[in-house]
Amino acid sequence: MWSFLARRSPGIFEGDAPLRLWFGLPHWVVISLAASFAVALFTAFVVLRLWPIQEPTD
Repeated sequence: MWSFLARRSPGIFEGDAPLRLWFGLPHWVVISLAASFAVALFTAFVVLRLWPIQEPTD
């Protein structure tokens, strides 16, 4: 899903608008990377903190 959004992001912004560079990249690239990073952090939080861990029964 995120790869679709990353590819689609340039189409969301107006085509006539001047290209804005953030950190040397087009702004839509930075927005897409930040969104992907935020989802990765959330996923890591859920897996590491909230995922139920069952102790092995021997």
